[in-house]
Amino acid sequence: MERVSTGIPGLDELLEGGFPSGSLILLSGGPGTGKTTFGLSYIYHGSLSGEPGVFISLEEEPEQIVRNSERFGWKVGKQIKSGKMDVVRLDLYDFSSLRSVIEENVLRLNARRIVIDPATILGMFLEHPLEIRKGLVELGKQLKKTGATSIISCEIPEGSDSVSPYGVEEFVSDGIVVLRRVMEGNMYTRVLSILKMRGTNHSTRLHPVRIGPGGIEVFSKEEVFI
Repeated sequence: MERVSTGIPGLDELLEGGFPSGSLILLSGGPGTGKTTFGLSYIYHGSLSGEPGVFISLEEEPEQIVRNSERFGWKVGKQIKSGKMDVVRLDLYDFSSLRSVIEENVLRLNARRIVIDPATILGMFLEHPLEIRKGLVELGKQLKKTGATSIISCEIPEGSDSVSPYGVEEFVSDGIVVLRRVMEGNMYTRVLSILKMRGTNHSTRLHPVRIGPGGIEVFSKEEVFI
């Protein structure tokens, strides 16, 4: 199976080399667990290796995202100017606008990577649970149709056993990566787990995560016990 490197130190080692090409990954986590940093790292490092990508923000302004990335030493602005990636803010007035933005940017950049952060926002614009579930299923189909390897993030309450707020995202996706914060002694530790990954003999353990000067890093040879 063809693999797409995540660009995140330590993570590919847990995934037999990376995400399956063309797959849709659900990235779940509570507030402050590093979902946006994870998604931007995936797009940025893909752009450096010849895979253009688009980061579609449904919440944060692109200027803020780019500014925050500078502390990691990432040249996101340079990559955007060169046309190798983009960070797009979408005011989601209706679901069709998101689908249009995906189509436009895939064509404009020939995007091979897509991140939508966070898909949880969809619930604010679709009134009924059935509409939300239907919308997420349609979104999943569209992302897979592009041929890009995509990530949709969703926010879950801290301490929740669920991996998705609407109960359908995990069935639409080919893989599920969860970021959490766990208490070790008197401090929180960020951890990553892989709940599923199509066609992959992946780790099933909790691994510590650090967000440091170079961005997000997974310690693949270490485990966290709770």
